[in-house]
Amino acid sequence: GTITPLVKRLEAAGLVSRVRDRTDERRVLVDLTASGRALEAEVRGVTDKIKTACQLDEPGIQDFRRTLEGLAYPAVDNTQAKEQK
Repeated sequence: GTITPLVKRLEAAGLVSRVRDRTDERRVLVDLTASGRALEAEVRGVTDKIKTACQLDEPGIQDFRRTLEGLAYPAVDNTQAKEQK
Protein backbone atom coordinates (compact mmCIF):
# COMPACT_ATOMS: atom_id res chain seq x y z
CA GLY A 1 0.00 0.00 0.00
CA THR A 2 0.94 3.64 -0.20
CA ILE A 3 0.32 4.46 3.46
CA THR A 4 3.01 2.29 5.07
CA PRO A 5 5.99 3.92 3.31
CA LEU A 6 4.61 7.37 4.13
CA VAL A 7 4.17 6.50 7.81
CA LYS A 8 7.68 5.01 7.91
CA ARG A 9 9.09 8.26 6.52
CA LEU A 10 7.13 10.30 9.05
CA GLU A 11 8.44 8.03 11.81
CA ALA A 12 12.03 8.37 10.54
CA ALA A 13 11.56 12.16 10.61
CA GLY A 14 10.43 11.94 14.23
CA LEU A 15 6.91 13.19 13.50
CA VAL A 16 4.95 10.04 14.43
CA SER A 17 5.38 6.93 16.54
CA ARG A 18 4.07 3.47 15.67
CA VAL A 19 3.02 0.76 18.15
CA ARG A 20 1.36 -2.60 17.54
CA ASP A 21 -2.13 -2.84 19.01
CA ARG A 22 -1.97 -5.16 22.04
CA THR A 23 -5.46 -6.52 21.39
CA ASP A 24 -5.10 -6.98 17.62
CA GLU A 25 -1.58 -7.64 16.31
CA ARG A 26 -2.71 -6.85 12.76
CA ARG A 27 -3.23 -3.20 13.68
CA VAL A 28 -0.55 -0.57 14.09
CA LEU A 29 -1.42 2.53 16.10
CA VAL A 30 0.11 5.77 14.84
CA ASP A 31 0.36 8.85 17.03
CA LEU A 32 1.92 12.27 16.59
CA THR A 33 5.10 12.96 18.53
CA ALA A 34 5.74 16.34 20.16
CA SER A 35 7.52 17.41 16.96
CA GLY A 36 4.56 16.22 14.90
CA ARG A 37 2.13 18.18 17.06
CA ALA A 38 4.27 21.31 16.70
CA LEU A 39 4.31 20.90 12.93
CA GLU A 40 0.55 20.29 12.91
CA ALA A 41 0.00 23.61 14.70
CA GLU A 42 2.25 25.37 12.20
CA VAL A 43 0.45 23.81 9.24
CA ARG A 44 -2.95 24.77 10.64
CA GLY A 45 -1.73 28.37 10.81
CA VAL A 46 -0.69 28.23 7.17
CA THR A 47 -4.05 26.71 6.24
CA ASP A 48 -5.87 29.57 7.94
CA LYS A 49 -3.70 32.09 6.08
CA ILE A 50 -4.47 30.41 2.75
CA LYS A 51 -8.19 30.47 3.49
CA THR A 52 -8.01 34.17 4.31
CA ALA A 53 -5.83 35.08 1.33
CA CYS A 54 -7.86 33.07 -1.19
CA GLN A 55 -11.22 33.98 0.30
CA LEU A 56 -12.47 30.45 -0.35
CA ASP A 57 -15.73 29.11 0.99
CA GLU A 58 -15.93 25.50 2.21
CA PRO A 59 -16.72 23.99 -1.24
CA GLY A 60 -13.83 25.99 -2.72
CA ILE A 61 -11.51 24.71 -0.01
CA GLN A 62 -12.55 21.12 -0.75
CA ASP A 63 -11.89 21.64 -4.48
CA PHE A 64 -8.48 23.14 -3.67
CA ARG A 65 -7.66 20.19 -1.38
CA ARG A 66 -8.59 17.68 -4.09
CA THR A 67 -6.39 19.53 -6.57
CA LEU A 68 -3.44 19.46 -4.17
CA GLU A 69 -3.98 15.77 -3.46
CA GLY A 70 -4.05 15.11 -7.20
CA LEU A 71 -0.69 16.82 -7.48
CA ALA A 72 0.79 15.15 -4.40
CA TYR A 73 -0.11 11.52 -5.03
CA PRO A 74 1.71 11.20 -8.37
CA ALA A 75 4.76 12.67 -6.63
CA VAL A 76 4.47 10.05 -3.87
CA ASP A 77 4.12 7.28 -6.46
CA ASN A 78 7.24 8.53 -8.28
CA THR A 79 9.18 8.67 -5.01
CA GLN A 80 8.17 5.10 -4.18
CA ALA A 81 9.17 3.88 -7.63
CA LYS A 82 12.62 5.44 -7.20
CA GLU A 83 13.01 3.91 -3.72
CA GLN A 84 12.22 0.44 -5.08
CA LYS A 85 15.00 0.62 -7.69
